[in-house]
Amino acid sequence: MKKLLLIITFILLISSLFSYNIDYQIHSNDDLNELSSLLIKGARSFKFDPHYIKNHKLCNDENIGCLLLIHDKPSIFSSNYNTTDELLTYLSTSSLLSSIINNNEKIKIALCFKSAPDKCNYNSNDFINWLNLVNDFYNKIITTQQLNNIEFVLDGDGKPIDCLKGKFPLLNSVWINTDSPSEAFYSNDVVNDYNRFQILNDPDNLQNWTWKASPSINYGIFIIIIILKIIIIIIIILKESLII
Repeated sequence: MKKLLLIITFILLISSLFSYNIDYQIHSNDDLNELSSLLIKGARSFKFDPHYIKNHKLCNDENIGCLLLIHDKPSIFSSNYNTTDELLTYLSTSSLLSSIINNNEKIKIALCFKSAPDKCNYNSNDFINWLNLVNDFYNKIITTQQLNNIEFVLDGDGKPIDCLKGKFPLLNSVWINTDSPSEAFYSNDVVNDYNRFQILNDPDNLQNWTWKASPSINYGIFIIIIILKIIIIIIIILKESLII
């Protein structure tokens, strides 16, 4: 019986390694009207762009401003934008999304914050307003039970660097070579939030990626993350085979 279990485990392990699917992200998916059809077609990873703007009629308070979902600068003459509140409402009430999550499928959402005004200038009312809006958005994410099984990731102006170090602590971040701490490429230091840079998100640049793949660099800390994920997969397979 033990020999049979070992054979089954070996087959499951080999099949899982060779049945790996290439993941993809729906980039700047800022029109919520398209989200259901994308989910039906199999998309499970998305990037939204909470873009700060003042004096817009979609904002509850035009003087404070709001976060609209748009990659480029919003036009004050257009109302064809979704808001971050509408995004959270969709994510927490969609029966389609709920059925996908209940089927043990993972939903990943990157939040690429745009146009943080006077960033890290605490004497700026605009920056304080932006920070309060992001804090409110973050608090709704972590306190809404229906969102517990969705993985949110920080990007853009929301990454935990400079004055945002320690902010939004339950969310990890992407790492980009042009605007992320170089130390985080090699270190998981908790004090400086380097441990939160979990997703390598560099642009398509042959020279840059060739350097990362060189034997002396070997993708820095991110190769360890990949190895840990493989170990977790093996443990899950072994656990399931023992149940069999």
